Amino acid sequence: MQTFSGKFYKIENNDYNERLYKPGTISSQFEDLFKYCFTHHVIDSDNYKSDSLECVYSGHAERRVNYDNLVSFFHEKLYSPPDFFLDFRGREDNKDGMNYEEFFKRVTDKPSVSVKSAEEVQTGSNNISFLVGEVGDGKTILVSHMVFDIWKRNKRICKAPSESDSKDKSIIVPVRINIDYVFRNGRELLPLKDNLYKKIANMLYHEITNRSWLKQKAEFDKFLVSPTSGPVNYIIKLSHHLASRNIRIFIAIDNLDRYHFRSMRESFFKRSYKKQIKDVFKNINNTVMDFGRDGETDLKNAGLCVLFVCRRSVYEFVSMHDAAAYPDYGVSVYYIGKTTIFKALDSRFKLFSEAVAVCKLDSFKIPMSELGSALDHKDNVWTGFGSPVMDLICKLSHHGLRSFFSFVLDLGTLGVVGHPHVFKRLFKEQPRLCILMYLLNSRKRYSHAVKFFPNLFLNDAKKWPGHSESYIDHLHTYWLKFFLLNYIQQFNEVTVDQIVSVFCDHYGYEKHLVLIVLGSLCSSNEYRCASVKYDSTGIINNNVIYISERGKALIGEDPFSDNSFCFSFTYLQLAVEDPFLSIPWRYAGSFSCKYDYSYILSVDDSEYGKSAKLMTISKSKSVTLFYWILRASLEAEFKHRPNNMYDGFRSFYPDMEKIGVNLYREVNGLLKFFNERELVFDSAENKSLLEELTGFYDEYYCSGSI
Repeated sequence: MQTFSGKFYKIENNDYNERLYKPGTISSQFEDLFKYCFTHHVIDSDNYKSDSLECVYSGHAERRVNYDNLVSFFHEKLYSPPDFFLDFRGREDNKDGMNYEEFFKRVTDKPSVSVKSAEEVQTGSNNISFLVGEVGDGKTILVSHMVFDIWKRNKRICKAPSESDSKDKSIIVPVRINIDYVFRNGRELLPLKDNLYKKIANMLYHEITNRSWLKQKAEFDKFLVSPTSGPVNYIIKLSHHLASRNIRIFIAIDNLDRYHFRSMRESFFKRSYKKQIKDVFKNINNTVMDFGRDGETDLKNAGLCVLFVCRRSVYEFVSMHDAAAYPDYGVSVYYIGKTTIFKALDSRFKLFSEAVAVCKLDSFKIPMSELGSALDHKDNVWTGFGSPVMDLICKLSHHGLRSFFSFVLDLGTLGVVGHPHVFKRLFKEQPRLCILMYLLNSRKRYSHAVKFFPNLFLNDAKKWPGHSESYIDHLHTYWLKFFLLNYIQQFNEVTVDQIVSVFCDHYGYEKHLVLIVLGSLCSSNEYRCASVKYDSTGIINNNVIYISERGKALIGEDPFSDNSFCFSFTYLQLAVEDPFLSIPWRYAGSFSCKYDYSYILSVDDSEYGKSAKLMTISKSKSVTLFYWILRASLEAEFKHRPNNMYDGFRSFYPDMEKIGVNLYREVNGLLKFFNERELVFDSAENKSLLEELTGFYDEYYCSGSI
């Protein structure tokens, strides 16, 4: 495919959606057990054994320990809730930290409802709270644990109603609504306001009727209102009926932010921004208001405990535009504390160890021992996982612990766990492979279009067909994302207006290109290299942009080379095979690679060695060539852009000479390992190549061709 008036060529590969090959397994049951011990452990019921693990002895059992048993046991014995911090008037105050018990008591405490008699209830406002945190901080598993904990406490109260620790305590009926799961229709989300209350009503009905002890205590046979009478009416009447019997309702609305981020990439264009704000008001603000003191429905006086769960940026957006979200209006806001990766990882490994032990299978003993050795897990101390590779993956992760555990879970799905020497290869012997596996999202090839990890050197508005405001020609550049991230990081926080002023008005980048690239960097569910603080007046250009941990890691130091991560061989070998990356036509053939990354999981060490050698040789040629392309394009771009851009970006202008020396040293270290001839950085051939490429880009920028 030719682009830019025939001057550039885009590589085309069709297999970047294909998964890595799965190696032959030693024990599918062992791998299956691993997967369900390293999953997200979301549970919303109390119907499973939780105080111990039990082995399923049937020889035909798919699992040796039931999944529900594993998850229940995890919440009962191993899950450690984080701390919480109370927000006061929009400010997070760490001095107001509290533990789980205090948080639990506050968010499930009785609302302002007093019971006059079994037939007459004086209603009051709801107990409304927000649980706020960054993506992957553990909000969902925490809320799931609360539901599990509530049912456990309910049973304790029912068994010993006369004991002092249970006296005067009421039963709580909890429901957790997962917006992303319940209201997703393909790629779209159903309108929340039209569907939420019906779902809550149905879930409450089933939670009560499916538990005979609760049905009896609630005297449900006397409650003659049906969900078909109207969901809002049903919820209100049920709440009153239960309150007269010392039972209250707790509703957790999780993943509320899904309505906020689905059009993030185009959100800096006026039309899309208006749509986004309308979407948020319709689905988030109005729902919060319904339960609030000024709500339009009678739900505001239903006496409910309601917990809204969302990301910090979503709460800040809602609180700016919705008075009901402020603490002054009876809404409490809690920030979830951070859980370290090692603490979270250790609890999963303990679960796995307990599960393997209870199985008492000889076939599990050897792979378990080898796996522990591969991970360097000794006496509950992580040394293998504490290596720089784990730190880097956690920083590069776009969804925090959630993404990390999805990655570890994937290793079980791919059959890696059954071959501990492959696991050892990834985490100890060849840690770069582990990073590659993560960036590839366990696929055979890399592409930015998979929407998992960004190609920093892909800056092309025309790759987003269908969005008329951005699908416009522009001057080609490899460098816009790099300079945007460095500019944002230098000033900590910058407004969209400042970015447009510097990059568009002063240095001549096309506005539509800057806005679509900025939106791509800020896309929270995809690339997440930057984040947005929204302006209270709703003006796009006043929105504040700040860099994320992933963005910092991408342009920050690489633990395995002397370059920034974005200039490391590990990263560049993926960037150069992106099918959307534009390459000067003359050099297109040098970027084709007939190999893929299936060799990473090769069970046969000799086969792995042969394939790794072939891939390294092939990639060393394309990566070093791309380095000269980047160097020449940078010099030409700065020469031809107005107002001496070098002076403005001097503090983070890349030292391409130093980067090249370091990159060649890194590449040669790998070639030397395979007994291959080293590449010479300052060779006459490379000097000629740089001169030729500089001439190409000079001509391109002078021509004005787009």
